[in-house]
Amino acid sequence: MSPKKSLAPSILITGAAGFIGGRLAMHFNSLGYRVFGIDKISISRADIKSMGFENFLCADVTLDTLALFGQTFDAAILCAGFGTVNAAEKDPFAGIAECVRPTQHSLEFLKRVSPLTNCIFFSSAAVYGNVKQNGMSIEESASVKPVSLYGVGKQQCEALCQYYADQFGLNIVVARPFSVYGEGLAKQLLWDASRKLLVSELAFAGTGEEVRDFIHIDDVCLLSKKVLVNFDRKRDLINFGSGSPTKIYDVICELDFLLTGNRRDLAFSGKASAGSPNSLVANIENAKAFQWSPTISISTGLKRYASWFAKKEGRNAA
Repeated sequence: MSPKKSLAPSILITGAAGFIGGRLAMHFNSLGYRVFGIDKISISRADIKSMGFENFLCADVTLDTLALFGQTFDAAILCAGFGTVNAAEKDPFAGIAECVRPTQHSLEFLKRVSPLTNCIFFSSAAVYGNVKQNGMSIEESASVKPVSLYGVGKQQCEALCQYYADQFGLNIVVARPFSVYGEGLAKQLLWDASRKLLVSELAFAGTGEEVRDFIHIDDVCLLSKKVLVNFDRKRDLINFGSGSPTKIYDVICELDFLLTGNRRDLAFSGKASAGSPNSLVANIENAKAFQWSPTISISTGLKRYASWFAKKEGRNAA
């Protein structure tokens, strides 16, 4: 029996219970897509419904589990893998395997079952490693020298994507997201800093001078749709960023004001966290070629995040 395919566009999302995967699911559902998700992390039936999944499998991403959908797909977004740099450093073997294995199974599935699918693999700006000059934007053609196991795992996955595209003609674009954030993200810098600020813990790792490129999850979703609909194999590597550099000190200081109404003296250890580059800022000319540009500034995004966080904690934002 041939795999089923309906007239409505369909999309497969791996790592669909995560922050990025889940928001992509909601976005594409709102656009009329039939959304199929898979993740080894379970979510409730209520969440499955609210996130817009037609079918959600709680399972490891393998050839066998993907075949359970009985479905070819118009589009696929591969997000499965370790979610943070720190998690990969703490469990180095899993940090590589949990990134590479689901990616290879997904690509092999597409090769065998759904070879005409337009696919985005979500890599990471972590593949770039350190950039000498803070704030200097990074083009996709820049050399990749990851300084974290997380980045190494993503680099290996990018090589797999290139192999499957070259050898089997799969339609694959590699997205390199920079610092993705937004309401609902309960990990990483904004979450950790917000929790500390509410209890007046004002000491942080690093120097505060580290520079990042923050892109709101809503803009990630909009760009993903543009890339899939206007698929261009000549642009098979795309930075997902805002193109605007922001110092970590400035982000935490603004969060402090938004959450507490104060701008208190912050202390930094002067020692960078393992695997943390000094500067990661995207050149976004390739992204703009898809008639896309960021819509949410870091100022607006932080206000939205602080409001969400305060509500979650049962408090009022300042």
